[in-house]
Amino acid sequence: MDLGAKGSSAGLLCVTRTRIAGLILAAAVGFSPQPARSAIGRITSTLSISPSNSVVAGTTVTLTGTVMVGTIPVTHGLVVFCDATAAHCEGAAIFGTAQLTSSGSATLRLVPGVGNYSIQAVFQSSITSPPQALAVSGNASYASATTIKTSGTAGDYTLTGIVSAFGREAPTGTVSFLDASNSNSVVGSATLNPASLAWKMTPSPGSPTAVGTQPVMIAVGDFNNDGIEDLAVPNSGENTIGVPLGKGDGTFQPSVKFSTGRSPYAIAVGDFNGDGNLDIAVTNRDDNNLSVLLGKGDGTFQVQTTYAAGNSPLGIAIADFNLDGNADVVVANASDNTVSILLGNGDGTLQPEVVYPAGSLPYGIAVADFNGDTIPDLAVASSSNNSLSVLLGNGDGTFQAEVLVPVGSDPFYTVATDLNGDGIPDLVAANYKDDTISVLLGNGDGTFQAQVTCTAGSGPYILARGDFNADGKADLAVTNFNDGTVSLYLGNGDGTLQPQLVYPVGRGTSGLATGDFNGDGLPDLAATNYTDGTVSALLAEFTETATATGISVLGLGTHNVLASYPGDPSRAASQSSSVPLIGVQIATSTTLSASPNPATMGQAVKLTATITPTPTGTPTGTVSFYNGKTLLGTTSVNPAGIATFVTSSLPLGSDMLLAAYSGNVVFAASTSSAFGFTVQVAPTFTVTTSRTPLTISPGGSGSATVTVVPAGGAFSGTVTMSTSGLPPGATASFSPANVIPGSAGKSTVLTIQTSTQTSSLTGMPNSQFLLVSMSLAAGMSLMGRGRKRLFLLVAVAILAGGTLTMTACQGLTADKVQARSYGITVSGTSGSVRSSTTLTLVVQ
Repeated sequence: MDLGAKGSSAGLLCVTRTRIAGLILAAAVGFSPQPARSAIGRITSTLSISPSNSVVAGTTVTLTGTVMVGTIPVTHGLVVFCDATAAHCEGAAIFGTAQLTSSGSATLRLVPGVGNYSIQAVFQSSITSPPQALAVSGNASYASATTIKTSGTAGDYTLTGIVSAFGREAPTGTVSFLDASNSNSVVGSATLNPASLAWKMTPSPGSPTAVGTQPVMIAVGDFNNDGIEDLAVPNSGENTIGVPLGKGDGTFQPSVKFSTGRSPYAIAVGDFNGDGNLDIAVTNRDDNNLSVLLGKGDGTFQVQTTYAAGNSPLGIAIADFNLDGNADVVVANASDNTVSILLGNGDGTLQPEVVYPAGSLPYGIAVADFNGDTIPDLAVASSSNNSLSVLLGNGDGTFQAEVLVPVGSDPFYTVATDLNGDGIPDLVAANYKDDTISVLLGNGDGTFQAQVTCTAGSGPYILARGDFNADGKADLAVTNFNDGTVSLYLGNGDGTLQPQLVYPVGRGTSGLATGDFNGDGLPDLAATNYTDGTVSALLAEFTETATATGISVLGLGTHNVLASYPGDPSRAASQSSSVPLIGVQIATSTTLSASPNPATMGQAVKLTATITPTPTGTPTGTVSFYNGKTLLGTTSVNPAGIATFVTSSLPLGSDMLLAAYSGNVVFAASTSSAFGFTVQVAPTFTVTTSRTPLTISPGGSGSATVTVVPAGGAFSGTVTMSTSGLPPGATASFSPANVIPGSAGKSTVLTIQTSTQTSSLTGMPNSQFLLVSMSLAAGMSLMGRGRKRLFLLVAVAILAGGTLTMTACQGLTADKVQARSYGITVSGTSGSVRSSTTLTLVVQ
């Protein structure tokens, strides 16, 4: 590669803040001017937050810090917006910085992630505003992604859902595992396990983004003042700066290009004219100068103004070196072995350079307060003598002589950060030829402990720092030019680092910068790919897993199973792709019952089959009912797992019944045990009487006991009693009128009431006989003449008289009753069953 003055060298601004919203103006806190000598009164700082102190995720929040000396506004200097609860206003505790303007205020716009914050505006390290609370609530706007892993065998799977989600807070909720082959039925579920919480980087949608030819370094800033971070990339192969504006979701608009000098290399961002808009400074390696492009605040820039530097200027950084409140510039001149200091005038222009020795072949520059005097100092990666050159600042824009600190072989770049949380900046160097990074803990007096190295990729090049996993501990990242990767090191908070995590990006990975590109509150990474002409964005996110064990996928065949995450108050829902799993059927059992049991011949019998467990799915299946091998009928299983069948055709005797469940896709078939069942002859009854004959006088009554006796078993029906064949005028009654024989029989009393009757000689009454005789005599008299008629009349009279005499002799004052017998039928009826007996009734 040819990125520097010699075959494999480079340099860039070292950003010592986690997030400065595009304003890399003072790499350490407090590099601001003292108030004017004429000012009278105490210096105060205030902070206001708009639109309110309570917003939803995705809202652009404006932080405005105001600095006053008494009633006079301070119009120069840097305001740092810090976490008021942090021990030190450094690293992840910094929300961003902004330059004071002529109004005496500094404004920072940002999109904060979900959470509760306490923020202060800090001026000159110790002048702080009262804390202001800011609450950002979730609205399920952060993206999530779900993947699934499986292990085990059919009927005993372990399913793991891995949810990756943006945002500072851990994702919450339950993952459901769905059978996409069975209407997304739930086969299992599990709650996300907080103990499984992990962190990773993932490429942003549409990454990488084209920016130009041979992009080297990169800077981050909000160039159009919308609270969303944008990128600025020097394209060394086409002498331009490409500016892709951020969309706020981790993606970027097409790059807009602005002209620079020849071979633009390193870039830094600051506000040189105090108008609240970000400006750009870039080194032009082949022109031996730097370009300043003043920002218009809408994402565009004015035409460049150039300033002379040394030979092969590479690394660049911005800070207030003389504490006048104006942004100054430092440039590493690789071919001169020097650094150039160009003090700012505060109106967008720079003073001529002042040069200081800085090791052999200097590249990257880090700015921080290494000796605790609140004055910015310098650390320069001097690649040829394998060291870092430390130049302590005097506070007036001048520097003390360099002190060399040994590191690895061919260090291209260095970054300052507090790795052990003691408030003292430490140094890290990227050693290109060693494939390592060196960690040097600061002593707080401008000196450093001996290096500790960590393995990197091939050709570690540019470093960046940030609290990527939001644990309050400084982390590091480095590009590996030769293998096109980024190595990321999570900090332990004690100055040590965890083993590298490696993320592929593009070819010739060189520049690196941090910024929150998707507005979730976590710092992300943007890396330039020199060979590809692109920028790759890596977004920080948390992962959490939910595991369900002993899972059976129900139903024969192969099923496509996926993991589904419903989201939480901060995250949107997501589903994984599906994986093929082998389904099984659930074992079932079938039980059979019959009612009534036993039954009588021809009686309707209800057969009931119950399937356990209750089958689900469509259809649920059928049950076939058998008597031995004879199929009686088949019916469907209802949602309660029951099938019924009614038959009246069961044969007499002992039957063997069973029920066979067909099963369905999910539930296996099963057959009940053989069920012994008896069909009997239907019980009946007989009617008997205890008294026969029954003799009753005319007009009298008599009683007889009638018994209904069961036959063929107990008879539980109601038997209604009745009679027929009674004499004229006679009546009959039963007490009781209805009986239930049961198993022992039941009796009732029959009472017959007769009417009054008479009898004659021949069955004709005497009065009738007399009437006939007289009628006969009268007829005979009509038939004769004269004496003959007289004779007949006499004869008739004699006949009638004889008749009367005879009647009188028999007793004409009362009839004499003759005995007569009647056959009375006594019956009992119950439904279709009827039984009768005959009772002889004698009336006399």
